[in-house]
Amino acid sequence: MWQLSEGTSGKPILQYLKDKYMAKLSIVEHPLIQHKLGLIRNKETGTKEFRENLSEIAGLMAYEITRDLPLKECLVKTPLGSGQSKELTS
Repeated sequence: MWQLSEGTSGKPILQYLKDKYMAKLSIVEHPLIQHKLGLIRNKETGTKEFRENLSEIAGLMAYEITRDLPLKECLVKTPLGSGQSKELTS
């Protein structure tokens, strides 16, 4: 197998790329995303519908990808008094 000598720690290039980039890969199997992917794959889908569905897919993916962001408890002041809430950790 082809090898790079610089920057791959002596690993075959395909293994190096898999280790480096595939660890960050997220497989999104949300039913709405799957449905919309089917719509944009359809050869009968027009440009306007394609773009609208692609935009919706991006929004849905943002929710899926950020699902496991770490949160911390915090105290917020509301019009009715203080209450517990959550915020993203820095």
